[in-house]
Amino acid sequence: MDKIKPIASEPKDKYVFKIEDYKGLDGIFKTLKNKIIIVEGSKVALAGNLTNEMSQTGFSAAYYKNTLIPPSPEPKSWRGSLKEPDLQHEKQILDPDMEMDSYMGFSLSTGERNGVPLYFSGAPRFQHTGQVVIFTRTGRHWTVQQRLEGTKVGSYFGAEICTVDIDSDDSTDFLLVGAPMFYQPLQKTEGKVYVYALTNKMQLEMRLSLTAPFMGRFGTTISSLADLNGDGLRDVAVGAPLEDDNHGAVYIYLGDRNSGMRHTFSQRISGKSFQPAMKLFGLAIDGDGDLGHDGLPDIVVGSQEAAVVLRSKPVYNVEAHLSFHPEVISIDEIDCVSSDHEVLPMVNLTTCFNLKEATGRRTKLINGTNLTLGILYTLSVDLMRQTHRGFFNPTDKKTKSLDIHYNLTTQATCFNHSVFMPKCVKDTLAPIPIKLNFSQPDNENAIAVLNTDSKKEAIFEISFEKRCKRNNTCIAELDVDFNFMTPKLLVSEQSYFNVSMLLVNNGDDSYNTSLTVLHSPGLSFSSISVTKATRQTLYKCYDLKEEGDGIQCGISHPVYRSGSSATFHLSFHVIKDIDWNDTMTMTVFGQSDNTNSSRIGSVTKTIKVQYEIRMAVTV
Repeated sequence: MDKIKPIASEPKDKYVFKIEDYKGLDGIFKTLKNKIIIVEGSKVALAGNLTNEMSQTGFSAAYYKNTLIPPSPEPKSWRGSLKEPDLQHEKQILDPDMEMDSYMGFSLSTGERNGVPLYFSGAPRFQHTGQVVIFTRTGRHWTVQQRLEGTKVGSYFGAEICTVDIDSDDSTDFLLVGAPMFYQPLQKTEGKVYVYALTNKMQLEMRLSLTAPFMGRFGTTISSLADLNGDGLRDVAVGAPLEDDNHGAVYIYLGDRNSGMRHTFSQRISGKSFQPAMKLFGLAIDGDGDLGHDGLPDIVVGSQEAAVVLRSKPVYNVEAHLSFHPEVISIDEIDCVSSDHEVLPMVNLTTCFNLKEATGRRTKLINGTNLTLGILYTLSVDLMRQTHRGFFNPTDKKTKSLDIHYNLTTQATCFNHSVFMPKCVKDTLAPIPIKLNFSQPDNENAIAVLNTDSKKEAIFEISFEKRCKRNNTCIAELDVDFNFMTPKLLVSEQSYFNVSMLLVNNGDDSYNTSLTVLHSPGLSFSSISVTKATRQTLYKCYDLKEEGDGIQCGISHPVYRSGSSATFHLSFHVIKDIDWNDTMTMTVFGQSDNTNSSRIGSVTKTIKVQYEIRMAVTV
């Protein structure tokens, strides 16, 4: 009662009283109905004795060039007052199909398309769902061009409308319609903004609809702003004056050439963030001026008993460039046999940043201080791999990322970082990715802002050295052969069976080359050695468990060079206590990870098996 009485007319006891239950409304229903009709405007003369009851936002006016367009008090019309400075009524624009008490003219906006003036009028109480009517003018005649209908009862569709000339070419491109009381009970949100594109045929087509994540009558005010981020497109502000317990909030949306505004807001400004806190922040918004005369647009936001000027900040694009030296990773010193713990240098990275202003700021200094833009940039090497092929700290192979804070200036800034790798890199066929991303961690207190459209991430790949004949695609040509060192396999106590094998690469460099030997279960691998080779040849063998009896030997990982030839001596222990067949079969083949190079040069041979017999002959 204490909050209602101050806005009531005199005598207050006549207009403010308490009713205990709904039955108490019966006696005053007729009087209440008459009062509502007076407020709706059907009896204009009787509304003259109302004072504070009419003190509410929404009764609007709009300018078209030098023409003031105020709303008419009649529920079915709105007037165009076309002559300044006396503002005489030249023509009354009527909508014969508009029903009584629709609040026709609650919101107004003007525009132009192909030289034709356009007038938009909101009627948020039309059939309880709301409506927006679009008028076009030909000469002195006004025509209803199109009607936009609300979809939800009580949403107040059309309570706020705003035209947007997205590229500032004096031609209207979009119409924004607010429905501030559009309630979604499941999401617990209130308010909705619809975006319509205006075609060359003077028809509005819906592009998207937006809601806020809170209760607060989002869409109570909508304003077309000047270009805030320097992309040449006008931006949009939407007010939600009842958010945050009636402190209010304003949402900033960057412009979009196809949909008018982007799907997500770029900034939310709360009335609670000011000292002292605002009340009903966002009741009115205007953002088409430059009050500071610095070339940057400013926004004026109205609230209860205060108006706030929001100064925009210069927006900068940051260009990042990453280079590395050498351009390919040398594999000459990579060795997967002699040592697994040593570390080799991989490449030296150089990261450079350049600042370039996107907005049209006239002054070079802000508050007498040289401009700086604080960023956090991150470098990552081979981040998705489980094995460590690259790292930044030579004593810690787990340092796959670096985080660097730095204040950039308008001068180009470069940083150097060294990348290391283990001496044993088994996969040299796939390149190593280097990822660079950066952000502005604190843009609330910064004097300049990083453009949200700046490319903030880049991935570069560093390849291992390759010597290929066919357009950087290495095709290995592995030839294998082997011979048994004895004419027969002898089964006896503590006997060994020896084999000589030849592996030749007649093609390009072979990556992750292996030599596989499949044999009968009576043999157990004992040793391998190189008896002859054109260059140093490293090897490492292990038993095969999935493919039955046999071994596989990695040869000169990671690369078995083109033209390499090596002869190996393999020794197997012969197991006596099994059932041998009359013959033993052995198969040898080479493998490579290169494209179109697998199981090349397979050779199979058979040898007779004999048992050693121990006997005594008595004659």
